[in-house]
Amino acid sequence: MRLHFTKDVHKLCVLKCIRSDGSETWRKTTLPFMLEHDLVHYAVETTLNFHQAFYGLLRQGYNITDFEAPRHLRPAALLPANLPLEAKQTEMLVSLLQTEIHDSTDIEDFISIAQLTFQAQGIAFPAITKEQIGQVRHKIWQLLNQWNQIPLGETLHLQFSVSENAHQQD
Repeated sequence: MRLHFTKDVHKLCVLKCIRSDGSETWRKTTLPFMLEHDLVHYAVETTLNFHQAFYGLLRQGYNITDFEAPRHLRPAALLPANLPLEAKQTEMLVSLLQTEIHDSTDIEDFISIAQLTFQAQGIAFPAITKEQIGQVRHKIWQLLNQWNQIPLGETLHLQFSVSENAHQQD
């Protein structure tokens, strides 16, 4: 799936996801938080080879608006209780990593905080290494730097592809 992050002249970011069948889903936002959130999702999902989280679910045919809809209007598969474990794990990692963008900690502290947060939420901590956390952090900073260097009206083009043989956790 191709991802296009366009820096619109009206201080908007447009995220467009183009699936292999040509179908699309997209959204506009003026919130820098959402752009960071989407880029951190990309870094986590591609580095950890997760295919049952946000971009993987979009690739399967869900739309961005499905995730943004009030719970009573969401497809049943996207209700929090029904999300795949990878999606829940990814969302928690993304939230922790996004907070860390503005207040970084060393990897051991990050992992300890993450494990406690996952435990408090009753969600299994994914089998990830310090090296993988380092790779995710590096990718996040690369993506944010690329975005910051893009002129207004231009697009950051990314490819979302993970191994179909990745371990699937449900």
